[in-house]
Amino acid sequence: MVCTRARVVGFVVALSVLGATVASAASSLEPPRLATSGETPWEFSFMLYGWVPGISADVDAGNASDHVSNAPVNIMDHLNGAIMLHAEVSKQPFTLIGDYLYVSFKDDSAGPNGGSGFSLDGSILDLAATMRVAQWSIAKNGIIAFDPLVGARFCDLDIGLDLGPVEGGRAKQWIDPVVGARVLVDLDEHWRFLVRGDLGGFGVGSEFTWFVDASVSYTFGHGIFATLGYRALYLDFDDGSGSDRTNITGILHGPYIGLGVRF
Repeated sequence: MVCTRARVVGFVVALSVLGATVASAASSLEPPRLATSGETPWEFSFMLYGWVPGISADVDAGNASDHVSNAPVNIMDHLNGAIMLHAEVSKQPFTLIGDYLYVSFKDDSAGPNGGSGFSLDGSILDLAATMRVAQWSIAKNGIIAFDPLVGARFCDLDIGLDLGPVEGGRAKQWIDPVVGARVLVDLDEHWRFLVRGDLGGFGVGSEFTWFVDASVSYTFGHGIFATLGYRALYLDFDDGSGSDRTNITGILHGPYIGLGVRF
């Protein structure tokens, strides 16, 4: 509980520092203006990406319990398959965001006594809506924009532990409400920087969850763009008790690269 509270406090402080930094930088720019839906046309974007996360988590599945740790460089050795998609539809001041992740992972080297270790098979779907509340002009054609967001995170995970003499596996589904914000910086028609953060759960699905994502994108022309970023997802999910308990408390974090189109 103390550890979880520390993470919450740390995350809130980080968001506060980010907000103060953006506000300080923006104060020297033109006065903010509220974007309206008549100013811009519809915009669609679609991106395929590959995320290579490390994992550090305490896992309980039935009678089995273990701490799982893998660096991003080791994940590829144990990955059975993955699908990762990101899509956005916007007509300012509103944007709808969807992000889908499916992963099948099994670390055969993790279990002692001949056990097959830790396995994770499942998907996470993020849906969110943003509203642009302020926008500042920079440089010749650039902007800084601030978009609060609300949404939901749908998790469908099958967690397994095989520790030799003890094994367990559980499939769980839950939904977490999330709230957060993103800061978008378009330097020109080519370069875009984006920082997003959210937190949620609040005991509705998981006890607590947070997500941060920082990326830079370059548009080559005809709407084709490439993205390089780093993201982290923290989960604290606990359900059941005794032999029926399922718990995963930990973080997935690592770099990702994507290729998409915007039109």
